[in-house]
Amino acid sequence: MLLLPSGAARRRTVRPALAVLLAVVALLVPAAPALAAASPAVPAPAAVPAPAAVPVPAGAVHDLPAVRLPDRPVVRDVVHGTVVRTPSRTLPWVLPMIFVPTDPRGEVGLCTVSAVSSRLLLTAAHCAVGRGAFYLLLDGNAYDFGKPFSRGRVVPVEAVRYDEAYTKLLINDDIAVMRSAVPLGLSSYAKVGTPSLASALRRGRTLPLSLYGWGRWSDRVKYPDGHLRTASLRQLNSVARATFYSFDDRRQLGAGRSLGDGTYASSCEGDSGGPLVARVRGVPYVVGVTSYGSERGCQTTPTVFTSVGAYARWLRQASASLPALAAARSRAVPLTLVGPSIRTRGRAPVAALGAQVTCTPGRYTEGVTLSYTWARNGDPTPLAATVTAAGSTHVVEAADAGRTLTCTVAASYPRSHVRSLVRLRFPAAPRAAGPTTVTAPAVTTAYGAGALTCTPPVLSGAGVVSGYAWASATAPAVVLGTASTLPLTPALLAQVGPSATLVCTVTASNSMGSVQVAAGLMLPTPSAGVAPTGAVPAGAGTLPVGTVLTCSVTSGTPGTATTYRWARLASPLSAVGSGFPAGTAVVAGSTASTYTTSRADSGHYPACEAVTSSWAGATASFGATSLKGAAS
Repeated sequence: MLLLPSGAARRRTVRPALAVLLAVVALLVPAAPALAAASPAVPAPAAVPAPAAVPVPAGAVHDLPAVRLPDRPVVRDVVHGTVVRTPSRTLPWVLPMIFVPTDPRGEVGLCTVSAVSSRLLLTAAHCAVGRGAFYLLLDGNAYDFGKPFSRGRVVPVEAVRYDEAYTKLLINDDIAVMRSAVPLGLSSYAKVGTPSLASALRRGRTLPLSLYGWGRWSDRVKYPDGHLRTASLRQLNSVARATFYSFDDRRQLGAGRSLGDGTYASSCEGDSGGPLVARVRGVPYVVGVTSYGSERGCQTTPTVFTSVGAYARWLRQASASLPALAAARSRAVPLTLVGPSIRTRGRAPVAALGAQVTCTPGRYTEGVTLSYTWARNGDPTPLAATVTAAGSTHVVEAADAGRTLTCTVAASYPRSHVRSLVRLRFPAAPRAAGPTTVTAPAVTTAYGAGALTCTPPVLSGAGVVSGYAWASATAPAVVLGTASTLPLTPALLAQVGPSATLVCTVTASNSMGSVQVAAGLMLPTPSAGVAPTGAVPAGAGTLPVGTVLTCSVTSGTPGTATTYRWARLASPLSAVGSGFPAGTAVVAGSTASTYTTSRADSGHYPACEAVTSSWAGATASFGATSLKGAAS
C-alpha cells in the first residue's frame, strides 16, 4: 500500500508536498510499462534462476526483505483484526501472492489477491506493475514468509492486466486482474462487486464490510506472521475525503472502524490488493481492493480501496483478454521448490550393475512440463532412459563403473524453464593386482593337522567384498570350503585322495562387477623308508663294534619331515607301511638317521624305523641289517 500524507493542514499544501512525496515513492518502484486496454504489452520475464530449493534467501524471517518491499508499494495488512484460523477451508479464495523480481538485486514482495474464478484473480495495479514473476500460495492456513515456498501448492501467474490509467503518482485506477497458469481448484470463490453495490456504498448505505489480508498486524512489528487476518469495517468516505487530497469517491471507497481514540481498525503492510468484502445473502462480493493509507501509521486513518463496481466494464474487457495475452506472452516462470533425487530399487545405498536407478523430479510450481536428461561424466551425449510416472529410470551399465551420472530435470512453461540436477557416483569395478597364493601349514607329524591359508591378491575398487571357494582340481564343482582357510581333516584328505591339488578361487565383487583369481597347492606325498645300510668290512659275518649305520630313506617331497628310531631285532625283519612291532626293544636316545654299533648289539640285528610325515599324512617303514652285531 502506498503511504500518503494526511491531515487537514496538509490538504492546503498537498499539491507540492504530494508531488515531492510521490516522486520519492516512484524512485522506489521498478519501472513497468502501463498496459493498454486494446494492445497488451506485458514484458515477458526472463527465467528466474532456481537455487537449490527456493529463490528466497534462507534464514530467519527477521533476516529477510521478503515483506519489507521498499521498492514496491505492497503495504497494507489488517490492524486490530482477528486471525482466520482455517482460511484454506473457510476463505480459500483469499490468497497470499509472492512477487519475485527479474532483477536479482530486487526484493521479494507480498500482496493479497482474491480468486473470483478458477483462473481469474483480482488485486491492485501497484501489485502488478513489477518486472518479474508472481506466485500464488495455496492450501495453507499459515505461511513462513522467510521461506514462502516451503509448503503447500505454488501456482504462478501467467498473464497480468492493470488499468491503463493507473500511475504511481496519482494512485488512482489501482486495479488489476491476473490469470493463474493452472486452474486453482478451490472449494469456493468470491464474486466481483457490482456497480449497484458500489453505488449503494457510495450513497452511504450501511452494509457489513470485512477486510482480509496476509500482512502485518501492527505498526510495532516488522514483518507479517504468516496468518490471514480480518476486521469488520464501515464506509468512511467522508473521513477519507478529508484526509487524502486525491480521494475520489466515484472510483474509490474509504473504510475503517474508529476505535474512539483517534485510531482505526485498518490495513497495514502486506495487505495491498486484498479484498474488502460485502456479503449479500451470505455470498461474498469483493467491493474494494486495498490501495493506500496514511504515512503516519497503519492505524491512524481509514484505508482507501479501489471501488471494484466502478470498474465493471474494464474488468470484463481485461478479464476476457487474459487467455490471449497468456498464449502470446506467458509470464509464468517455474521454480524448483524441492530438487530432484536419485533412488535405487529397494533404496539400496549403491545401485548394482544391471539394476535400475530412478531420477525423481522433486517438486515444482504447478503446471510445469518435465523432461529428463541422463549424462555420464558431463558427456553431452544423453544416455538411454525410460520415463515413468515416478520419474526417469536408467539401467546401470558396465560403462557407468567409476563414473558420475547426472540427471537433469527441466521444468518448463511456454516461455521459460528451469533446470535442476542431481548426481550419483558409481564405484569402479574391482581389479586384482598380483596372484592369489596358498600357504601350507607348518610340518607336523599329526596326520591332518593345520589348515591351508588362501591370501587374496591386492584388490582395487570401492566396496569390494572377497569370497572364497576351495575345491579339488579334479572335481572343481565340489566346494570343500568357503573361508580364507581350509581346515585339514582326515575326512577331507581321504575325500580328495593322495597327490591331489587343492585350488582356492578368490572372487572380488562390488556393485559394478567381479573378478576371479585362483591358485592351487599339491598335497605332498610322504616317502617310504628302507633298511639301514653301513660300511661293513669285507667278509665279515658280524658287525664290528663301532660300525656306523645309516637309515636310508628315499627323497621326500617338499613339506615332509622324517623321524628315526633304532632297535635290536632277533631276526632281520623289514616292513614298509608300518612301524616297529609292539614290544620291540628300542635303543634309548637313538633318534638320528645314523647309528654306531656297540657291544649291546651282539647277537642282535640292528634295525631302523623311519616315519616320513606331512600335514597330508605319514608313512612308516622299518628294516634290519642282515648281519648281527659282534661282541667286540
